[in-house]
Amino acid sequence: MKKSKVKTPDWILEGYDSPEEYAKATGKKAEKKVKEKMYRLKVCPKCDSEDIGVILTGKEGESPDGWECRKCKWKGPEPEEIKLNEEEFLKKTEREENEDGR
Repeated sequence: MKKSKVKTPDWILEGYDSPEEYAKATGKKAEKKVKEKMYRLKVCPKCDSEDIGVILTGKEGESPDGWECRKCKWKGPEPEEIKLNEEEFLKKTEREENEDGR
């Protein structure tokens, strides 16, 4: 069985220094494969606190009973989950630290 040969990218064959430069010259959009890190936070539906946790039954092999807010004592099914990118997450944590430090 023959191995397939690796093809040299067009931007190198045509003498450009980077894929972005080649894309700009040819009018194509540069491919960006950068994926942002997402943070998923569970939030209490009653008080919007992030201080929530799973209620365990104490028996091995059984599923948890539900979720509980440690701040307002809410109990119920799985709470709402919000997704934040890294920048939003850092702003949120900095804001919370500033509020706690007062």
